[in-house]
Amino acid sequence: HHATDRLRSVLEIGCGPGYHARALAAQGFDVKALDISEQMIDLGREYAKAEGVAVQWRVEDMRDFVLDAPVDLAFCFFDGIDALLTDHDFEQHFASVSASLSPGGLYVVDCTHPRDCSLRDYGSYRYVGRRNGISVEILWGTNDPRIDPVTGMAEVATRLVVEDNGESIMIDDMARERCLT
Repeated sequence: HHATDRLRSVLEIGCGPGYHARALAAQGFDVKALDISEQMIDLGREYAKAEGVAVQWRVEDMRDFVLDAPVDLAFCFFDGIDALLTDHDFEQHFASVSASLSPGGLYVVDCTHPRDCSLRDYGSYRYVGRRNGISVEILWGTNDPRIDPVTGMAEVATRLVVEDNGESIMIDDMARERCLT
């Protein structure tokens, strides 16, 4: 149950291919999912179609979006909120979320715990997965990033290594993140 009413509708913000959105849709919830990446939304649509679940997909910026109807619960997982780099970004984001929630609605944000990522030590992370003959390794923070104590921002290098049926692909990326404390 949600507050004093039954939870019926949810919004996944920064959804990527919508793993949580699709799982909630499979349980009968009215689900919306948004991401700035059209490729991620297309992938989510493809998966949802194969799984036979209904999700309302939206290619939108988490800083500025408007829903056609409010939701009971909105959530942003896996440090997705770190993409908001300025105070103005946060103000816009929270205004959009607030306008999207039904009365008494909840907003849940998932961030890395300060023991694992702080102004003193950003940390480095390794994620590994394998599915359908493809293995993926993500190495996060390969440049030993330092967080600026004034802005809370860091330049973070990430390496993605994909082994796809004997073919190896390596992608390096650099992005700015804001560490929330």
